[in-house]
Amino acid sequence: MAAPKYKKLYAWTDESGNSGLNVFDTGQPMFWSGTLIAPIDLDSVTSIHKEWLSIVEATELHGKDLHFGGLNKIADSVLEFLRQSNCQFVLTRIDKEFHVITTFVTMIFDSDVNEAVAPLYDHVPVFRKDIAKELIRIFPSKDRRKFWSAYLKRDLIAFNQLLLDLELRIRESSKEERLVRLICEAMSWARSHPDRIMEGPISLEESPNMRALLLLVDGIHKMAGRSARIVRFRHDEQPEFEKRLIEDFELIKNAFGPLGSPYAPARAHPVNLFECRLEMVTSSESLGLQLIDVLLYLMSRHLNGSYVPREDACGRLLSFLRSDDRCIINEILYKPEKEFSFAELENMAENSSLFRPNRPSFDDLVTAAKREALGL
Repeated sequence: MAAPKYKKLYAWTDESGNSGLNVFDTGQPMFWSGTLIAPIDLDSVTSIHKEWLSIVEATELHGKDLHFGGLNKIADSVLEFLRQSNCQFVLTRIDKEFHVITTFVTMIFDSDVNEAVAPLYDHVPVFRKDIAKELIRIFPSKDRRKFWSAYLKRDLIAFNQLLLDLELRIRESSKEERLVRLICEAMSWARSHPDRIMEGPISLEESPNMRALLLLVDGIHKMAGRSARIVRFRHDEQPEFEKRLIEDFELIKNAFGPLGSPYAPARAHPVNLFECRLEMVTSSESLGLQLIDVLLYLMSRHLNGSYVPREDACGRLLSFLRSDDRCIINEILYKPEKEFSFAELENMAENSSLFRPNRPSFDDLVTAAKREALGL
C-alpha cells in the first residue's frame, strides 16, 4: 500500500501587546498573536516583497509604521498574493484582566489541592464558568490588581486579606445560596492553607504569552487538518520568552484536543502535524513574519473597535482575512453565558479533564451535574 500523501505547510507567528507578567499595562489590555499558514515558503519570495517595500518606501513591512495610509497602497496586491498563495490565518486574543480572573479561579478551585472543592466543580467547565461569572461580579479591577501583586510576590498576608474581603462581599451580595456556599468554603480552606494554594515559585508560565501558545497551536491544528504536515514554523524574536516558548512548543505541538485548560495535555490525543521545531528569527529575515505583522495590525485594530472597514484596499483585505474558510480566532474573553443546557453540559463533561486515578465515570459525572444544577 502506498504511503499517504500529505500537503506541506509553512507557518509564521507574530505577537502584539506583550507586557509579560505586567498584565495591567493600561496601554495594552489585550495580548494578541497572529499566525500565517501557507503551502509555499513565503520567505523565498523576493520580487513582490521588494516591490511592496519600494511602494511604501520602507526597509521592512510593519503595520504600526505603515498605518492605514501606507497599507492602503499595497493592500490590494497583498490580498491577491495571499489568495494566489492559498494562505490561511489563526488569530488569538487574551483579555489580560480576565486572564487574572481565570488564574485566580484555577488556583482556588483546584480539587487536587483545595480539599473543600469537589472534583465536579473543578472538572466540568460549565460549573467553573459559573464560578468565574460570580467572581467577576464581586471582583473589581482594584482587587484583581491586589491579587496579582500578592500572587507575583507570594504575599500570603495580602492574599488572605483579599480572600476574606471577597468572602464577606459574596455573602452580602449574592442570592445564589449554592454558589455562595461553594465559593466561601473554598476560600475559607484557602485562607487556612495559603502556602498550599501558592506553592512554588512564580514563572513565565503565568503570563498570557504562554496561554496564547496553547491557543495558537490549537488553531493551527484545526486549520491545517489531518492531511497536512508543517515543515517549518518561524516565530518573531521574543528574547524574554524564547527559551520557554520553544520548550513548551515541543511538549504540545503534536497533541490535539481542548488545549485551553490546565489539564489539557492529559486530554489531548497524539497527531503528527508538526515535523519541525519552533524557530525564533528576526522579522528582517522573513517575508512571512512581515506579512503576519501587517495582518495582525489590521485585524487587531478592527476587533478592538479602533478601525471601521471602509470601501478601500484595507477594507477588502480585512474582508478576505475574515473569511470563514481562511481564519480561525481563538480567544479568552469574558462573555455572558447563555441559558444552562444539559446537552451543552454533557458535551463539556465528555471532554473535561477527568484524568484522576479514581475519577468518576462519565455517566456518573453527568448525573451528579444534573442533580446539582436542579438543586437536588
